[in-house]
Amino acid sequence: MTVPIKLLGFWTYTRITLPYEHQEEVSSGSGDEPDLPPSAVLLTPPVYKPTASADLTWSRNVDVDFLRYEVHTSKDPMFVPTEGTKLVAIEDQNVMQHTAGNLQHLTTHYFIIRVVDEGGQHADSNRASVFIP
Repeated sequence: MTVPIKLLGFWTYTRITLPYEHQEEVSSGSGDEPDLPPSAVLLTPPVYKPTASADLTWSRNVDVDFLRYEVHTSKDPMFVPTEGTKLVAIEDQNVMQHTAGNLQHLTTHYFIIRVVDEGGQHADSNRASVFIP
């Protein structure tokens, strides 16, 4: 068997003899895969609209076990998404925009897009904000 070793700061390969029979086992990957959380999306800066609303757009999630996007908003810059901050749930993976309406004037609104997968796991986008004059 040939194995890498580091000698004097340099990597080299050397042949070793094992005192027992060794058989390499290779997994085909067909076993149970770990349920990884979904990939987060990138939320672009919201675009203010004079109707006290903001256009939101984000990158597409490409995970095969995608369940929905959730658009969350708050006036608190450090908010954590909850049911109370959710504006809308979008179940179409190809819909990557939403217009948040009825926003309070003279206020900065913060947004996060949450991706939820079929296993119930989630990942949050970056936080983006818009000031409504």
